[in-house]
Amino acid sequence: MNLTVKDVMTTQVTWVERDTPFAAIAAALRQYRVSAFPVLDEDSRVIGVVSESDLLNKMALGGGEDHMPGMITGILRHKQLEKARGVTAAELMTAPPVTVSPEDTVEHAARLMYLRGVKRLPALTRSTCWPGSRWTENHSTGPRERVVASACGAR
Repeated sequence: MNLTVKDVMTTQVTWVERDTPFAAIAAALRQYRVSAFPVLDEDSRVIGVVSESDLLNKMALGGGEDHMPGMITGILRHKQLEKARGVTAAELMTAPPVTVSPEDTVEHAARLMYLRGVKRLPALTRSTCWPGSRWTENHSTGPRERVVASACGAR
């Protein structure tokens, strides 16, 4: 029997919007006891994932190259430094999101996570929340939560 992503995924999803500030993301990570959030744009499209790792990079690199030891400075990429200077989810997130379908096998998801170097995969259905499509909201779950396919991977 091949396990599918829908067999192991979370279905209660909490997300952040692209303009959510760094401090609010950090507080929400603690509050919801998760390690990442999908980031949605104004049209409820998944545009990226912001994680604890993104926030840690900001804390470590946010001062820029001039605050880093010389040897490390040569290794860092310009993109990493720019991202570390970000103050909103859109500036801090990893984009575009690496996603799977709930119908994909767990083996496929694990391989994709390994090959793309990610720890979280939003599992999106084409009809509700594939990148470029909208998520549908279940208002009974409260603000910032939707019942849709969720993260396969680290929580």
